[in-house]
Amino acid sequence: MAWRIERQVVRGEIDNRTHGRISGKIWLIGKAEPVVLDLKGNGDRDMAGRVLRFSNPDPEVGEDVGLMVEQRGWTGDLTASCKVKVPDCSVEEMMRLGKKFPWHWANCLYLEWFSEANGRVVIEATDFELELTGEPEWKFDEAEEEKLQQENGQEMLAFSERLEPDFGDHGDDDEPQSKAEAEADADTARMDVLLDRVTARLDREGTDDFEKVLREERERLRKEWGEPEIEVDI
Repeated sequence: MAWRIERQVVRGEIDNRTHGRISGKIWLIGKAEPVVLDLKGNGDRDMAGRVLRFSNPDPEVGEDVGLMVEQRGWTGDLTASCKVKVPDCSVEEMMRLGKKFPWHWANCLYLEWFSEANGRVVIEATDFELELTGEPEWKFDEAEEEKLQQENGQEMLAFSERLEPDFGDHGDDDEPQSKAEAEADADTARMDVLLDRVTARLDREGTDDFEKVLREERERLRKEWGEPEIEVDI
C-alpha cells in the first residue's frame, strides 16, 4: 500500500523542466528540513516541462510519517489537473444515500512516486492552492507520452531487479529465500499498487463499476511498467 502524506504537507514544488527528471522539495508540518525529490521520469502532460508549486491551507499534525529526507526513485502519476467527484455530504450520508449522494466536480492534485527508501508515496488533495509556471520548457505528443510511460516502467523494473537480494545464507528470515519468493513479493507489490489505484478511483468518482475501473487501471499500469499486451486466444 501507499504512504499518503497530503495531510502533513505544508507546501512544495515539483520541477520537470529537465526532460526525464523530476526534482523538488516538500515541506511537512513539524519538520525543519524539506523532503527532497530526485526522480526519473516525467509528469503528465499538464506538468511536463514546467514547475508546479502548491500549498496546503490547513495542514494537520499527525503521526510521524517516517519519510526519509532524500526521496530517490522513479515517477508514477504526476498531475495537477485530475478531475474528481467530491461529495457534498458526510461519509455517513453517502452510505445512506448510495449512488444518489450530492457531489460536485473538483480539480485534484495527484502526485505519486516510488522511492528507494520508502516505496510508493502519494499526495492526493482537492483543496491545495496550485501554481504552474507559464510556457513549458518542452512538450511531448501523444505517441511520445506513451513511449515515455513505457520507458518509465522499464526503468522501474530495472530498478526492482537491482534491489533483488542475493539468496545466500544472510540469516534474515524476512528476506526472500529464493527467486520464486522474490517474484511472489514483486507480484504482491504490483497488486497493491493496482488495488490502491482502483480503490482511489472508486472513491473519487463515486462509482461502483469495479470491473470497468479495474480493467482501465490494469491497462494503464501495464503501459507504465512497459509490459507486453496480453494475447487472448479466440
